[in-house]
Amino acid sequence: MNYLLEKVDRLNKRLYLRLLALSVVVYYAFIRIFQDIIYRGKFTEQIADSFIGFVPRPEPLEIPLYFLGYLIIPLLTLVLYWLHVKKILKYLIPIAGVLGVIFFWSRLT
Repeated sequence: MNYLLEKVDRLNKRLYLRLLALSVVVYYAFIRIFQDIIYRGKFTEQIADSFIGFVPRPEPLEIPLYFLGYLIIPLLTLVLYWLHVKKILKYLIPIAGVLGVIFFWSRLT
């Protein structure tokens, strides 16, 4: 346990905070896409007619995914930090960006 705490103390804090911000954005985007896939097609016109001017959007997974973020975001940050130290992250970010653009473009068309 002391070894792990010593490793955490030696982290580059400035880099860690930048990667933490990136992890929050990545987690939010992934969860938003995940929820859009799960809730697709479950809203009918009959329900919409009942609530003129108000569209109910039930999200039963919102709270569990919110709490799961407290676990996943720091772990994702440590993984990104490790990838940065190993000089792998600079190759993955452009690839992930291109795949993200292709994915969003396919969803728009």
